[in-house]
Formats: sequence, C-alpha cells, structure tokens
Amino acid sequence: MHSVNSNKMSLETFCYKKTNIKLYATLYRSKQKTTHATLLYFHGGGLLFGKRTDLPEYHINKFCNAGYSILAFDYSLAPINKLSHIMADVSDAINWYLDNRSNLFYSKCPYFLFGRSAGAYLCLIAGNMNFPEVPNGILSYLWLCICS
Repeated sequence: MHSVNSNKMSLETFCYKKTNIKLYATLYRSKQKTTHATLLYFHGGGLLFGKRTDLPEYHINKFCNAGYSILAFDYSLAPINKLSHIMADVSDAINWYLDNRSNLFYSKCPYFLFGRSAGAYLCLIAGNMNFPEVPNGILSYLWLCICS
C-alpha cells in the first residue's frame, strides 16, 4: 500500500463489484487541486498476479498534483478466469465509474483508461468496447525489457 501525504492527498477505497469475490477500487486525489479528469488504472502482472496498489508513488503524486485523480481497480485473474471474465470486470469497473463519478467529483468528470503492462493490454481492448461515454484517451504504460 502507498503512503500518501494525508495533508495533500486523499485515498478512498470502494467495493465496485460483488460476485463470489469482492473487487475494489482505490481513489487517489489531491486535496489541493481540482480534478480535471480521472485516470482509470488497471494494474500489470501478466493477468496472473498484481494488485491495484502497484502504481509507483512517483506517478500517483505527479498525476494528482497535475489535477488528475487516479481510480485504481482490481480485476479477476487468470488462469482461474478466462479473458472474457476479466474483460467483464474491466467493463464493470468503467461502468461503475460512469455511474458514480457525479457522487465522487460532483460533476461528470472525463476519464482516460490507464494501464500498466497487462493492464495496458486490457485498456486497449476496452477502448473498442461500447460505453455510454467513450474515454478521452488511453495511456498504455508498457514495460520494455532489453536483455543482453
């Protein structure tokens, strides 16, 4: 879990989906800046592992200080779940944000999809799905490994 400066940042956790397991989302936002847009973050881990709290604190601080909030989501993992089930979680997460953003931000705050590694892959797939409102963009944060 990240240690955020409680004087500058707020951190809230929500249950966005209840099935046989509960899936959570953590909202990071600045207490000093107005949120101009929200980044819906999906973690990496090859679809096999990872957690919503894996985004480096440096990125959380940079985005939040620039006026973006980050809503980081859990999703079901493989191999127990097939890609179709994982994508259903991603879709439910995005729709949960669209249904709840007015309560979170008191406005219809625009959103971007933001994924790291496997999460970037999920965001690129989600970018082709039908939502009541399309994302303003996709931030694909892929790891490159050059082995010698």
